[in-house]
Amino acid sequence: MLEGPLLEYSGPPLALMHLMQAVQRLVVIALGIVLFFPVGPDGILGFVLFVAEIVLVASLALTLLRASMGRMRIDQALIFFFTWPEALGLAGLALVVRFV
Repeated sequence: MLEGPLLEYSGPPLALMHLMQAVQRLVVIALGIVLFFPVGPDGILGFVLFVAEIVLVASLALTLLRASMGRMRIDQALIFFFTWPEALGLAGLALVVRFV
């Protein structure tokens, strides 16, 4: 189903819309990294390089995930996301309870 601004725009405005979404994705990833990894190498340059490296790895992982699951149906996604990530989360919770 096509709707919204992506249907109405074409040419340069559509390209700007895609660029805006890409920049938004990078900003959200960087914000999450800065919030959840507050400790990095010493100095401003070391911290900036640390954040840039993790942003690059996270954006590559997100791109790989989006490219590999482009045709996944919602029923397949529910089965996938309720098995593997849930099992990993429960294993992590068990490790935290066991060792803390």
